[in-house]
Amino acid sequence: MPVKIQFEFNANDKARLAAALNTLAGREQYRQIMNRGILRLKVDTINKTPKKTGLARRSFYTTEVGEYGRMLYNKIPYVKGLEEGTAPHEIRPKNKKALAWEVKPGSKGHGFAKEFIRTKNKLTGAPLKNAKSQFIVFAKKVMHPGTRPYNMIKNSLRATRDQIQNEIKEFVRRSWA
Repeated sequence: MPVKIQFEFNANDKARLAAALNTLAGREQYRQIMNRGILRLKVDTINKTPKKTGLARRSFYTTEVGEYGRMLYNKIPYVKGLEEGTAPHEIRPKNKKALAWEVKPGSKGHGFAKEFIRTKNKLTGAPLKNAKSQFIVFAKKVMHPGTRPYNMIKNSLRATRDQIQNEIKEFVRRSWA
């Protein structure tokens, strides 16, 4: 889900910006302003992304679009659901006959759980000194209640847009002086 920032300038500022971009030094300064801006946006967005979704946080990228444009994007499909939220939906298994998840004794859904005695370490497969009880719930489908929108990109955009625009306006003033 790419993010686009568009700035509005009055006619005088547009002419001044065009004049400033006619020089090599002006173009380089403008590129630096845009690079700093997109980096601020990326860092702010990462900080606003839920910590539980480490993959989503690590998967924000920036790229140049044309000579002066910059784009922030994330290739992870569920980031759109984090940003905009999701409606309630049904979850079914893709490759297995049933969904399965572990629950703690006394927690919600514990009454539907089957008890298994675990004798091996989950990660290493090494035998455990003391066997552990594990409660697992199996289901053909579950209803997900939906996800509230986090608006991490939208809120980051609001927070950084004015800073970037002010830097550009200051660049135009300095180059015209």
